[in-house]
Amino acid sequence: MNIPNLPDNLHKFLLLGGVLLLIYAQLEGNKLTDNINKNVDAFNLTKDSLNIRIKRNEYQFEKIKKKADKLSSKYGIENPIEIKDSLAIFTQTLKGSMQELAVGDSISKLWEKYNDAKFEIEIAEDQLLILNKQMSNFQDEYDQKEFINNIFLFMGMFLLFSGLWKWQKQQNINDELLLREILDKGKIYPHCQSCGKNFSSIRQNGKNKDKSINNAFCESCYDNGKFVKKMTREEFEAYKQSEIKKQKGWINKKNLKNRLNKLERWKESEY
Repeated sequence: MNIPNLPDNLHKFLLLGGVLLLIYAQLEGNKLTDNINKNVDAFNLTKDSLNIRIKRNEYQFEKIKKKADKLSSKYGIENPIEIKDSLAIFTQTLKGSMQELAVGDSISKLWEKYNDAKFEIEIAEDQLLILNKQMSNFQDEYDQKEFINNIFLFMGMFLLFSGLWKWQKQQNINDELLLREILDKGKIYPHCQSCGKNFSSIRQNGKNKDKSINNAFCESCYDNGKFVKKMTREEFEAYKQSEIKKQKGWINKKNLKNRLNKLERWKESEY
């Protein structure tokens, strides 16, 4: 079983860990948002339903009050409904004239319906208080989970950027090692060992850090001791295929392919 070299592959582990944490944080965040929205919708629905029932009962009371006023005026008797400090009181007439008893009986049935509805509203208000408390507890739980989720999000971003930084650093090291290898060989190349294009009076050689001429790379790819184009192997493969397609005739395509496959910068490492 081949175990990957951890130092050489550290950036891959960091990138993978960062991506996984970001995906998890995003999915968990969406889940938390959906849950809080559902609970808020349920709370608002219950609250709206209660308000409708309260208004309906208030309307029913106004009807009872108007009817009591009308009957008491019609028969010239005392109104059985009295309001003290915003509190409505109904006094059932048990003894009196036929008119008083008739009015009392007529209002009594409506009053019972009103009190039944009022009792149901009181129960609904208690339920709303319980739901409101549950909503508050759920909000606290949501805040805690959101805080933890933000930690995962931060860790994911940290690992992702650390992986990118490590990857770039490793790429710079590889470029430096490649450059030293080429300089040690002391070869003079007819074309750039990075892009594969011929050297000419227009496309001149690049320069090393000490301002000396670099025999391997052109000035478009390499200058002042470092590569101008930070290109990965995958990007070079895409560039290679694009350049080959531009050639006319299969011989030209084959020759260019052979040249690009032998470039020093993109040779497979032996280690």
